[in-house]
Amino acid sequence: MTRAIAWDGVRTSDEFVDSMNRSFDRRTQGLSTLWLYLVPIASASVGALTGAVLGRFGFVLTRKQV
Repeated sequence: MTRAIAWDGVRTSDEFVDSMNRSFDRRTQGLSTLWLYLVPIASASVGALTGAVLGRFGFVLTRKQV
């Protein structure tokens, strides 16, 4: 049974709405929320490693007063 849903002159079938809802549920749950934790940790690790390597070569952020 195909029933149409109308919002301000726009008609959408139930099947389309259901498929969009399933797609949205898949995108907002599971592995995608893991990135919210992994990306900041990974970028902080890369920044710390870069700072350590540059520090070994003598790079400093502050100017030495003479």
